[in-house]
Amino acid sequence: MPLDVVRSALESIRKQKNISMVYMTGDLVSHAIWETSKKKNLKVINLVADLFREYLGDIPVIPIIGNHETHPVNVFAPYFIQGPTSTNWLYKEFIDSWGWSLPESARQTFLKGGYYSFVVKDTNLRIIVLNSNIYQKLNWWNVLYPIDMNDQLKWFTTTLMEAEQNEEKVHILSHIPPGSEDTMQVYQREYRKIVERFEHTITAEFNGHTHYEDFTLFYDKNNSSQAVGAAYNGGSITSYYNVNPNYRVYKVDKGTWELNDFDSYGFNISLIQDDMSPEWNKLYSFKEQYGLKSMRPEELNNLVIRMMDDSALFDKYFYNFFKGSNREQYDSKRKMKILCDIMTSEMADLTHCNQLKKVTSTKRRRSLTSIGEEFTKGLKRKR
Repeated sequence: MPLDVVRSALESIRKQKNISMVYMTGDLVSHAIWETSKKKNLKVINLVADLFREYLGDIPVIPIIGNHETHPVNVFAPYFIQGPTSTNWLYKEFIDSWGWSLPESARQTFLKGGYYSFVVKDTNLRIIVLNSNIYQKLNWWNVLYPIDMNDQLKWFTTTLMEAEQNEEKVHILSHIPPGSEDTMQVYQREYRKIVERFEHTITAEFNGHTHYEDFTLFYDKNNSSQAVGAAYNGGSITSYYNVNPNYRVYKVDKGTWELNDFDSYGFNISLIQDDMSPEWNKLYSFKEQYGLKSMRPEELNNLVIRMMDDSALFDKYFYNFFKGSNREQYDSKRKMKILCDIMTSEMADLTHCNQLKKVTSTKRRRSLTSIGEEFTKGLKRKR
């Protein structure tokens, strides 16, 4: 996107009231993957960092690396690799440019593998930032080092255990969403185990990568009908691909650190002509848009069940998925894919997706309540 759009987004964010911190979920570098170089990538990374500091001032910014920040794209080496194929150049330059809000302890682990953690001052909120890019199928280094590269999952588990013992609550930031087709299944399996184990400590996860506005649910492996966590994808400033630019403002309970709601802001890029400046407007509020009582995982699970049979409700979700873009359409197959993705945090476990297909394929017309009941009953029978 042109830098003027980035500036306009930051100006809009600056005008928001009561912003405590900003989560920057990665992918600063263009998707023109054959035109990248270390020099070009670092120029973009440093330039955007300067813009964030210029517009947001003292507002803390919590940054993560996207898969497009490195060169070649998607390639993240183990920490012990030195020389021209090392990724250390990116970790050092990135933390130097973006680490102004972070404690020195965060820098130490970031230099090892692009991950870090810290407790927000005067709170019991711990932020854990993961480098999920290393688990991509397109990261060729996984052929050489396929087991927990850079010891990240081991560190992740240890950090969560400390948070649990200290009665902290945790927000997780990770560029690639859980259950993404881009990541290895062994990582998805182990990550899901960790999230399920610490469901009472982790209150929310925030992702990027897809550029869509969506979310992913985690379910108890031993009780498939029980949703235990949610990961939220906030969209993107870019319009790639067939989406409008947006950002989100999350409203958080500062006692429990659970999400109360969020507002999405954006603009219709097709209406911008010549030298017009983007006008960022509120697109919708999540709870109001979908008639939700809360943002708890069980309530989000019920939302998916409602969208199975309520076409008008799913129309809203599809419209917001692309952030008000009218360049995409859906049929029954695509609708099922979108709903399945919400309920799948591990590609090797399609329990909920299969149950969705089974329930919606029935020829008998049922009430919305009975469809929801049948969906839940089917999951319980599989226990």
